[in-house]
Amino acid sequence: YKIELFENWHQAGDHAATAEELSKLVPCETALLERLLRHLASNYMLKEPPIGVFEPTPFTKSLLQPVFASNQVSVTLKYSTRYDATLPCFFKMPEYLAKTGYRLPLDSAGGVF
Repeated sequence: YKIELFENWHQAGDHAATAEELSKLVPCETALLERLLRHLASNYMLKEPPIGVFEPTPFTKSLLQPVFASNQVSVTLKYSTRYDATLPCFFKMPEYLAKTGYRLPLDSAGGVF
């Protein structure tokens, strides 16, 4: 259940791009991708130099490194008891988005949970 945004973005050169440009790299509807990108930018995982243009940070580029990726699961599991309300949503989000065809949810009752 991966859209491999960071992998595809890296292969395309890690250049600053709009959600519309990035949606051509992944199987995700532009409107949904933009919401996800803005969430990542608000948490400093992406830069958003001008509004609507996104750029990877050194941290997000490091997510592609095998050393970091192998430690990611253990770090997540170590702190899962502190976030047992939110982590299940994060874990199920990729499955939910794949099931909906990576389309922006329009039903207020539909969601990950």
